Amino acid sequence: MKIVFRADASLDMGTGHVMRSLALAQALADRGARIRFVCRDHAGNLAERIKAHGFAVTLLPLEALAPSAEAPAYSQWIGASWAVDAEQTLATISEWNADWVVVDHYGLDARWETLVRSSGTKLLAIDDLANRTHQSDAVLDQNYFQDPDARYADLVPPQCALWLGPRYALLQRVFASKHRHKLAGEAGVHRVLVFVGGSDRTNLTGFLVSILARPEFSHLHLDVVLGVNHEHREAVEALVARRPGTELHSNLPSLVDLMVAANLAIGAGGGATWERFCVGLPSVVISLAPNQEAICNELAAAGLITYAGRLDDLDATAFGSQLRELLDSPARLQTQSLKGQAMVDGLGTARIAEFMMPTVIGKLSCRPARADDMLDYFSWANDTANRANAINSAAIPLDDHLRWFAGKLGAAGSWLYVLEASDVGVGQVRFDRQDDGLWIDYALDRLVRGRGWGGELIRLGARNLPLPPDTVLRARVKRSNPASAAVFRRLGFSEHESDAELLQFQCELGAVIHQT
Repeated sequence: MKIVFRADASLDMGTGHVMRSLALAQALADRGARIRFVCRDHAGNLAERIKAHGFAVTLLPLEALAPSAEAPAYSQWIGASWAVDAEQTLATISEWNADWVVVDHYGLDARWETLVRSSGTKLLAIDDLANRTHQSDAVLDQNYFQDPDARYADLVPPQCALWLGPRYALLQRVFASKHRHKLAGEAGVHRVLVFVGGSDRTNLTGFLVSILARPEFSHLHLDVVLGVNHEHREAVEALVARRPGTELHSNLPSLVDLMVAANLAIGAGGGATWERFCVGLPSVVISLAPNQEAICNELAAAGLITYAGRLDDLDATAFGSQLRELLDSPARLQTQSLKGQAMVDGLGTARIAEFMMPTVIGKLSCRPARADDMLDYFSWANDTANRANAINSAAIPLDDHLRWFAGKLGAAGSWLYVLEASDVGVGQVRFDRQDDGLWIDYALDRLVRGRGWGGELIRLGARNLPLPPDTVLRARVKRSNPASAAVFRRLGFSEHESDAELLQFQCELGAVIHQT
C-alpha cells in the first residue's frame, strides 16, 4: 500500500502536525506501507527530520499570496492557494499511484479534499478545530470534548468514518510501552519538565524558567526542552546556566524518558497533552493559540489538567501562586495522573493504522483479558451499537464498570478473552458458567465492525477454554439483532427456547472449536 501525507511545519504553525503524522506514518510503515510526505518549503519545515525517519519528501515551493481580510488566518499558512496546493499534491499522488492520502492542515478544507479524491484515492483528514466541512473518507480528531460527535454532525458526508477523542491520539509507539508507568503525586514533586512545543516565538520557555528560578522553587530539578524551531536559544541557555539543578535538552527523538522521570510538566496544549496523559504525568498547561483554549477548558473542567490560561493573559505572580498550590496538593496530582492514564493508552496510532490497513482474518489472535484491558472493555460495552444490542441497553457508569471488571477478572466460572489484530485489542468474548452450561457475551470494536469477525472472535475464545468438548455453550440475542443471530447460526448453534423478544442458541464446545 502507498500512502501520501500532506502536512506542514513552520515557525508560525509549529511542528505538531508533522510530528503526529510521522507517528502514524511509522505505524503504517511497520505494516508494510510505503510512505511519502508532501510539505511546503516554509521556514522551520521538518523535511530533514522526515527523511531521517526513512520517508521520502516532496518539498513544494512557497508562492506569494495576497492578504485577504475575508479568508481565515489558517489559509495563509498553506503557502499557496488551496487550488494550487491540491494540483501540486495530485501530481505526487498520480505519479506514485497512492492508495491513501492523509491531510493534516488547518488551511485545507472540503474543496481541496474533493479535488484530491477525484484521483480515486481514499482520504483521511486530521482535524482539531471542527470549523470547516470535509469531503473525506474519515476524520480523526484526537481532542477531548464531552460530545465530540456533535461537533462534526454537519461537517462530514454521511459515510465518513469518525475517529474522535484521545483514544485515537497519534503518539509514537514507545508511549504505549510506558502506559500506566507510575502514579504521580505519591512522593511529592521533585522533578519538573518544561516544554512548550516545537516553536516558541514569544520565549514562554524563558518566562517559565525565570519563575522557577525563584528561591521557593529551588528544590525542584528542571528538565528544559527546546523544540527544533526555538528562536531564543541563547537567552534560555543563559537562564539555565544560572539556575542550579537545571538541564537543557534539544533534538530529542522523543520526550518519553523525560516524561517518565518527571513528577510534573509545565507546557502548552497540543499533542504533548496526550503524551503526558499516557505516562501519567500531571501538568500545568498554557494555551498558545485560540484553538487550544476550548480543549484546555474542557480538560480542566474534567480535572485532567491545571489550566493556567492563555499566553496573552499570563501573569508571573499569579502563575507562581498557582504552581505553589499545586505542589502542595498531592491528591490533586494523583487524580490527574490516574485520569490521564485512563484516557490515553498510547495505542491510538495503531488503531488508525488498523483502520487504514486491516489485518487479515487469519492473523487474528485471542488472549486472556488483563487488568489493563479495563478501559477497552468499558469502551466496547458503552459503544452505541453494542448497547442497543445488549439485553440491558442502559449506559454503564465508569464506577460500576470498574467494580464489575475487577470482580469478573479471574473469577471462578468466568473466562474473559480479548481479540487482537496486530497487537491492538479489537473485541472481547466472555463465557460465564450458569447451571449446566456457559453463556456467551461478545462485542467488537467499531473499528473492525462489518468485517465478519464475530464468529472468529467466539471460535478463538472457545479454543482457549480449559473445558471438555461436551460443555454446552449458550447465547441470547435480541430478534432486532439479526447480524449476531447469523454469527451463531454460522458457528453451528441451533435455536432453543426462544421467545417473542429473544432468540436463544446452544451448541457443544467441541463443535465450535473444531470449525475451520
